[in-house]
Amino acid sequence: MLTAGALALVGVVAYQAVTGYAGLGRFSLPAAAVLCVVGACGVAAAARAVAARPRAWLPAGALAVALAAPWALACAADVVAVRDQAVVFADARAAAVRLERSGVLAACGGRLAAAPPAAPALAETLDRPVHRVAAFGSARLVILPAAGGDPWPQVDRWLRRHPDRRPVQGFAADDSVRVYSVCGERHPRVASTASAAARGA
Repeated sequence: MLTAGALALVGVVAYQAVTGYAGLGRFSLPAAAVLCVVGACGVAAAARAVAARPRAWLPAGALAVALAAPWALACAADVVAVRDQAVVFADARAAAVRLERSGVLAACGGRLAAAPPAAPALAETLDRPVHRVAAFGSARLVILPAAGGDPWPQVDRWLRRHPDRRPVQGFAADDSVRVYSVCGERHPRVASTASAAARGA
């Protein structure tokens, strides 16, 4: 029952992420804690069973290594993903600040949206609710991760609805985000700043 409840919570968070809400990984931490407790009980029961049969230590150890190897590789991949996400967060914040200071954000009526990975950082920077920076239906400026595709439905719909979008000039080539505009007005150029310097500011 505990495992089923924990997996149900993970499913709810995954559904939030797919439908455009802020379904962040940390929302699954209570489920992870429950699964750790359930798993620890299983490990303790297995250890007691093995202790009763000393010759079973070798196959049990081999099984434990085989089961732990994929988990260890997944953890290593998660570390890389978290590092990359931190860079996206930093560059999204820097992009929002540059758009605001240059007057581009005001010229576009403040209607700025960001892809789900960057939305929480953008909401915090602009002091807005997350749902306002995820409102792609009315967005005139968008901040998207530069690497990879855009698997989020709301982002895909925005891109298809605005084939005339243009990149906002002034962002460094090594920024992890890209900024597009569909504002009808001519707006000022964003002052160019290297992403590393922006992240260190």
